[in-house]
Amino acid sequence: MGESTSTSALAPQADALLAAIRQAAKAQPQAMFLHRLHCVRCARAGCATSEVARAFGHAPKTIRRWLLRYQADGLAGLEESAERGRPSKLSARDQQRVQLSLRHLPSELGYAQDEWTGALLQDHIQRYFGIELSVRQCQRLLKAQAPQR
Repeated sequence: MGESTSTSALAPQADALLAAIRQAAKAQPQAMFLHRLHCVRCARAGCATSEVARAFGHAPKTIRRWLLRYQADGLAGLEESAERGRPSKLSARDQQRVQLSLRHLPSELGYAQDEWTGALLQDHIQRYFGIELSVRQCQRLLKAQAPQR
């Protein structure tokens, strides 16, 4: 674990492998669980969290958080959970109302535009729900609402 991939002659291959591991871990919840477990195993085996983080492409804070979750909840602490992360500023009811709004063209709701944008949705949510979301978060909402191809 002590070698640095950034100065190694193998850095491009190591970076490609790391990217492939992270992509696979993100694509499948079970793979992400195993990835977290592997990182925790390395840290518990005596590797510094900074070394584990560097080797697996995470921030040391992330490795420490996984260690704490493992210590608190065992293996269950490393599994995906819908409850993790920041809670939504929109209630479930408001989320449904936003989805209903997005089924209409903005012009049908009194806006000058015919297509939803992050900025327009941000304005709409602020105006009708009194909630401030970032443009980026509104773009995520639009992407989630878009038909899957």
